[in-house]
Amino acid sequence: MRDEHRVLLSMIIPYSSIRMRQLFSITLILLLLITTLPNSVGKIESDKTYSYIIEFTSPSLLKKINFESIDTIGESIDIHSFLDLLINISNYHQSALEKIRDRINFDIFSNKIDHYRLLLNGIKIENLSEKMANEIASLPFVKQIEKDIKLYKTDLSNYSTNKVISSTTNTIFSDSSNTIYDYSGKNITIAFFDTGIDYTHPALSSCYTGGYDFVNDDNDPYDDNGHGTHVIGITAAHSINITSNITMNGIAPNASIYVYKVLDEKGSGYTSWFLSAFEHALDPNQDGNFSDHVNIISMSAGNPSGSESDLLSTTAVQAVQAGITVVAAAGNNGPKMNTIHSPAIASEVIAVGASSSTNSITSYSSRGGTNYSSIKPDIIAPGHQILSTWPNNQYTTLSGTSMATPYVTGIIACMLEHNPELTPLTIQTMLHSGAKSLGYNVSEEGYGLITNDTFQIMEALPTIFSATQITNSNTLLINLSIQQPISSITYTVHINEINHLHTNVYTVENQQSDLANINLNIPLKNLITGHYTITITLSTHHTYTCIKQIIYLKNEAKSSIYIPKIVQAGESFYCYNLENSSNLPTLFLFVVPFRSIQVKIGSNPCFTTPSFPFIQKKNISAIMYILSFDLPVHIQKFKILISDKSTFQSESTSSPPENNN
Repeated sequence: MRDEHRVLLSMIIPYSSIRMRQLFSITLILLLLITTLPNSVGKIESDKTYSYIIEFTSPSLLKKINFESIDTIGESIDIHSFLDLLINISNYHQSALEKIRDRINFDIFSNKIDHYRLLLNGIKIENLSEKMANEIASLPFVKQIEKDIKLYKTDLSNYSTNKVISSTTNTIFSDSSNTIYDYSGKNITIAFFDTGIDYTHPALSSCYTGGYDFVNDDNDPYDDNGHGTHVIGITAAHSINITSNITMNGIAPNASIYVYKVLDEKGSGYTSWFLSAFEHALDPNQDGNFSDHVNIISMSAGNPSGSESDLLSTTAVQAVQAGITVVAAAGNNGPKMNTIHSPAIASEVIAVGASSSTNSITSYSSRGGTNYSSIKPDIIAPGHQILSTWPNNQYTTLSGTSMATPYVTGIIACMLEHNPELTPLTIQTMLHSGAKSLGYNVSEEGYGLITNDTFQIMEALPTIFSATQITNSNTLLINLSIQQPISSITYTVHINEINHLHTNVYTVENQQSDLANINLNIPLKNLITGHYTITITLSTHHTYTCIKQIIYLKNEAKSSIYIPKIVQAGESFYCYNLENSSNLPTLFLFVVPFRSIQVKIGSNPCFTTPSFPFIQKKNISAIMYILSFDLPVHIQKFKILISDKSTFQSESTSSPPENNN
């Protein structure tokens, strides 16, 4: 061994021995400390208890009955059989509770237990530890178990005026009349799940029908927050003169309103309260007769970390399948993607995002993601700085998807007044077809903007429509079935790229047909992976029907990248690569002339626009370069408009961004 190696080894061995001895001593001290600590320290986490909602594998009452909607229950089952089913479910709950008690060795009957029978077969039990919950989840009759978490209202205090306005104030802004034609929601019932209502407000007193307070467990859903009163006013406030020259009214002022207080004075409430509200909406007077069920459920609240499979979403879907249209706020977590709240994330629930009063999407409105099976949000509607009712005979403006949701709720009430036979699915399809795209990505605007002065309520043919792409091909199959006799019909078909609305990929103009079924086999040349809009119009002598569907079409050899067309100065925005066949990273280069260059790598990068002293120019053009490593390697160029905060909401976004490959 060389001398220098011996010297080095002689230095390492003593040093290592010292380090090992120190480590052994520290470990021994820690073990002694742990074993001598009081037992209570180790039990802090395990002793913590929560409320849990337990869904059973046995179906709910409405699933046990073979019916098409709530209104056909009487045709499907007689009252005695119906009562027998209720008794059977109650007995099932009792038996399940006894088995749960035996499994966890805990007297659960000493706690408050809530029962769900109609849309969800389950219970809520309080004061359970996580260990107990895991034991319960392993029982064979338990389908799933969830913590009873808090949900929150979806308005934004930082986007509100924070100024309450009395009816004697002389300087306020209003959009004046919101009504659609001569419709006002007459004979339509709506249940609002919110903070309650100030039913003494002169603009709301005549529309309030009843409700329940699940926060305080009584029959008085009075609003101690203000959010619910504001939301309900957007839908159902009666025309009232706020000042000598300003009148405010809701979109459906003659609708009948049920209010279920599921949010407390701080605007938060538990999932279990919402589930109980769903049960009440099916049977408002709790007499066991569902004939008085509400037509619409409107929720300006949700769970930002929820999913399509959580209990809130699945219960909402059950309500839709029973014949009740459910409308829910998308959330206020934009511009980040994949931020839609539950239950709005559920495909059968109508998810509403927020636009400004000048037809651009608000930065805070929650965005969807790259789940191509479901377009979310469904639509966007005015939600920024909306004037509406406030407790104690007052008015104020608030912003958020909370405000956009009751706007759409009012429109749906008018649709149902025009045609009470509309199903929730048909209503959702009609809203999609009547929305106007603003040129945003589908994950931002869904099908587009709905406003009371652009949406048309019309007679429509009942149809069943499907569009599917043949696997591993650029061929699209379209099948359309008309569900009533026709003698002759004229139809047109247009297919457009979602971000290039004026570029027709495929067009069939004014084709005549005497058949109730239209089947098309469409070859799509030079297909680029991404979302496409299929628009079909059907016309007879008496009807005009427009059907719109957004579909994700895939070309294995090409990728598709989406970026926003207009962004606000000083704020963040996201880009994303919808498809990356090589699984290699994408390089994004954001260039703001004379200002900054930002480089990001990934499939969903976030960029921040610089702030400008907007003195002479109101808008500044920036460029986004995208280098995709798919073969062949190519660069795409997109133009992005950066707008001043004062003009961001007023900029038009109808033209598509520049895209030079």
